Amino acid sequence: MALARVLGPDYEIVFAADPTGNMVAAGGFHTVGAAGPRPRSPFPAADYLAITGPGDAFASMWYYRASRIRAQVEADRALIRRVRPDGVVTHMHPTSAIAARCEGVPIVSVADADFFVTGPAGWMPWLGDGGARVSPFPPSLPAFNEVLADYGQKPIEECSDLLIGDLALIASVPEVELPDVRYRDRSDIHYVGPLVWDPDLDGDLARRLRAFTVPGRIQVYASVGGGAVSTQEIAAAAQDAAAAHGWSLVLSGGLGVTPEPAGGGAQVLRQRFGGITAASAWAAVVVCHGGHSTVLAALQAGKPVVVVPAMSENEGNGRHLVSANGVGLALVTSSIGEGNRVRLTPRRTPAGDARFVDGPGLADAVSEVMDDPSYRLRAGELSLRLRDAARAAPARTRALLAGIGL
Repeated sequence: MALARVLGPDYEIVFAADPTGNMVAAGGFHTVGAAGPRPRSPFPAADYLAITGPGDAFASMWYYRASRIRAQVEADRALIRRVRPDGVVTHMHPTSAIAARCEGVPIVSVADADFFVTGPAGWMPWLGDGGARVSPFPPSLPAFNEVLADYGQKPIEECSDLLIGDLALIASVPEVELPDVRYRDRSDIHYVGPLVWDPDLDGDLARRLRAFTVPGRIQVYASVGGGAVSTQEIAAAAQDAAAAHGWSLVLSGGLGVTPEPAGGGAQVLRQRFGGITAASAWAAVVVCHGGHSTVLAALQAGKPVVVVPAMSENEGNGRHLVSANGVGLALVTSSIGEGNRVRLTPRRTPAGDARFVDGPGLADAVSEVMDDPSYRLRAGELSLRLRDAARAAPARTRALLAGIGL
């Protein structure tokens, strides 16, 4: 949807489905199919979702079965034949890329840099050679190569190869994140700057913030996240810290998540999905689960970030986009522990029932990034680069699409 907005009226945009709770329609876009059920293997009960890379993410959708891949490819081919598009845009959706090749339609892949990784632990390279017992799923690469052979397409060496079409657009800048070395010099992968979907087009949150802001209070934006990796723990910790330290807190529930009302007299403005741009601009510090869009929105606004991850890819964002860039802190890290299993280490051990972070721990982290000017300075440097890229994104993206005949 962010790319559709960038392209503007020059392209007719049709979505295959709307799995977002009507945001596609609310954004003024049309769909031709229904989201429908997408089989997903049950994850083992755990506090932390360890997905080792794109291949493991695909396996969680039963794509370690060739029959499952073929069925989805044929469903995608049927939609392509129905719409007869000039091009197909995908985002972490390998079967649509296979289907588009079958139908002879150009493919544009919208990606994060970490979509292009290698090895058995591409999203968790700090675990070493990938020998730890992390994933409960069989590998998906053999099943994909079986299906690719059925359709007369070349085999792949890495599951990330499935996400490269005629053109791959990384929604960031190289100063913030890089793909694996294997993919860095490819002529079909290009950075186009941040693509952050924010449905708050009329600036409703910005108006609410003007009335909400109290001079002298620390302003914190906390995003819980959504879907399988949403965590109410961030919300609880942020509300506790806000009450104890007099923060003004904007608390976003993300997609399908509603933060519980705050207690203890905390000043909290609750926001459903939307307003990420206004909230990041308003805040002194952004606290989040490590989602790519939230981190990029914070950096584009020049704000330091505190990440409390609940899954491996978000931990990677906390490590690589935040900590390694000197723009904030990651409060939970994983490593190999006893029995060759993943061990989780909070930066500060929380009290009570909290798994990763509590109010005092989060307050300490926010104070640390606010008291050290280097975090704000580095975030400000990256902000200049991201804003330049965002301004250039429409013209650059159109030029890249024109280069493949779109």
